[in-house]
Amino acid sequence: MYGYFAIAFLVPHSHHGPYRQQGHGNGFFEGRSGRGHHSELHRKTKENPPIMSLPSRCKSFARLPLMAVLLALGACVSPGQPLPPPLPAVAKAAPLTSADADFVQKLNEMDVMQIALAKSAETHAARSDVATLGATIAKDLTGNQDKLTKLVAAHAITLTPKPSSENQKIIDRMQHFHGTAFDRSYIRSLSRNSARMKPVIDAEIASSKNPDLVKLANDTKTMLAAYEAQLA
Repeated sequence: MYGYFAIAFLVPHSHHGPYRQQGHGNGFFEGRSGRGHHSELHRKTKENPPIMSLPSRCKSFARLPLMAVLLALGACVSPGQPLPPPLPAVAKAAPLTSADADFVQKLNEMDVMQIALAKSAETHAARSDVATLGATIAKDLTGNQDKLTKLVAAHAITLTPKPSSENQKIIDRMQHFHGTAFDRSYIRSLSRNSARMKPVIDAEIASSKNPDLVKLANDTKTMLAAYEAQLA
């Protein structure tokens, strides 16, 4: 009801009062007739075109809210931007068993001891191939140790940077040898240590479910075999 009055208020009126169109199609209005008035009426009609009747205008305005509702519903139904893909799950470190942890400590102990002996070989050996091999072993097993440290970082395993007391005695004794005496002792120690580690490494390769640890064990086995082959 209020909307109807508001629309009626907005409808402009002619200076001569409201007018309405006749039934015939010549565009003349009531109260006006004759050819003398035709040009004048035509001019006024162009300047002030006929206004839509109130019922028609009400119907036009009534359509607007309905269209707005339909557009709003269409916006709700139509899909928006596609959702971003879910983030990949954070990869968890492969578990370490008690056997894995035992192997880690034995491998760490071997690396620490062999690095110390290899550094002595660079300065104490008489044979150039022994001195060269010592430099290679020190570099290789230092890299091996870095990989091992990184591998166990997520498992709360602490690696000692020092040799065991038993291995430290061997290192101290080797420090007193020079020349050919050092060469013999060093080759013998390296061969004995490789023979001791071989079954430990093989067992880890066969039983471990940690792919990184298995790869490290295989790499270590390959390196030890190459060292022995150079000194044969």
